[in-house]
Amino acid sequence: MPVESGLLANYSPRKWRGNAFGAKFVLSLGASTLMAALIYEFTGGFFWLFVILGCLVATVVVAAPLLPADKQTVVGMAAPRLTLECRAPTVSGSMVSLGNDSDEEVRWTGGQAARN
Repeated sequence: MPVESGLLANYSPRKWRGNAFGAKFVLSLGASTLMAALIYEFTGGFFWLFVILGCLVATVVVAAPLLPADKQTVVGMAAPRLTLECRAPTVSGSMVSLGNDSDEEVRWTGGQAARN
């Protein structure tokens, strides 16, 4: 997924997300084509197009640290934070520990698992 699509999806409210993506595509396809055509028409080359694009990149690099650190500052409610911890199961004799915080273990008997 492109970075700008991820940022747009992350920082736009759900009910306006379709409009935001539509505006992004209209601007990126329509405005960029028009800008390139006009610059080529007036200058006869693409040198100034690259100068303008370089200035836009510099603006993005300067503005990127100013983005909010958390979605809560934009939408008003924080997204739930999920933490996933994976541990490999450990085998001790016929006991298999699932690696979670509980004392649950699985004993393999006759091809079936019996939970303790």
